[in-house]
Amino acid sequence: MFRKKSEGQANLKELKSIEGRVDRPGSLEPFYIQNALNPSYHIVTEEEERGLYSIPDVQRILNLLINDVKELNPSFDLKYYCRYHEIERVTELKPNEIPGLLERLTRYKVLEAHFHEKVIICNKCSSPNVASRFLCSHCKSTNISQTRTIEHSTCGYVCPEDQLVQSSDGQSKHCPRCGLILDLNGGPDVRMNEGWFICSDCSKVSRDPVTFYFCRMCERLISISDIKFVNLYSYSLSKSFNSDTVILQEPYRELFRQLGYQLNSPGNLSGKSGIEYMFDIVATKDDKSVLVNIVYSDVIVTDSALVKMFGAVYDCKPSKAILIAVPESAESLSLLSREYGITLISGNDSKLLLETLKEVILSD
Repeated sequence: MFRKKSEGQANLKELKSIEGRVDRPGSLEPFYIQNALNPSYHIVTEEEERGLYSIPDVQRILNLLINDVKELNPSFDLKYYCRYHEIERVTELKPNEIPGLLERLTRYKVLEAHFHEKVIICNKCSSPNVASRFLCSHCKSTNISQTRTIEHSTCGYVCPEDQLVQSSDGQSKHCPRCGLILDLNGGPDVRMNEGWFICSDCSKVSRDPVTFYFCRMCERLISISDIKFVNLYSYSLSKSFNSDTVILQEPYRELFRQLGYQLNSPGNLSGKSGIEYMFDIVATKDDKSVLVNIVYSDVIVTDSALVKMFGAVYDCKPSKAILIAVPESAESLSLLSREYGITLISGNDSKLLLETLKEVILSD
């Protein structure tokens, strides 16, 4: 009995600990719990545990919205149902990871979502590769064609346009029933009917075909009552967005431009191994190359950012590699950066950071 009581107390203590983590300001644990089985939310990293703004790709997305575009618009895609090409260009996120991150940023009032369009997906396999199929209303064949019918009001005859009798000189057409010449350019006794469908299998004519949808992935017809709709959203910065949580990269880019460097930001660079890496700034001038990563943490920048950068720097062999840590870095980071040959610049004063960066760039 005493053992059961102690087990109960331990469970209660653990439950209170979980509740404390979930309820703490800025906690992302409700997202982890709610979306544990949602693939688009599986972007959990050490940086994210310390705060949403610590994710480098979040910083890149926000810099994109601040400096380059006002709104992130989706593009329909047959594989992923939507893609955000601007984000793919400046981040290392996969297309299926981006919607979940944007929804999360919206939930935290960093971004605002705007309805863009609605797309159809298969209700069985969720593929957006769905095509419209129009069937004959009589025999349900897809072998139908759209044609224009001619109604001759004088004799009441109705037929497809291609069944009119052509004159020997090819200059006029006659009604198949009464033989009169028809004025197809607005004649008072001729009525043009658009949108009739003729079935090549049963030869019957119908005004409205039966509409179905065909999933090319699971190869089945879907009735209109069984299809699923997915909303696509565009995103812009929220009015309540706090710009103090973003490291503006444009001042650093402008510094490199003033010093005569060619710039890609964010930029991709292939190492000697053939693997391509992304850096916040890739700057080149003559035979010099400078690689810069800018890392933000809501608490303190730890070793993980430097360790990740070291592998890329070792493979790319730049003239200089610089890690800018905001607002401050762990003491171990300074020691490790010297071992790795990466210059560490840390602090929270943007003007001082720029001045220090300039000195590092100009130093031999």
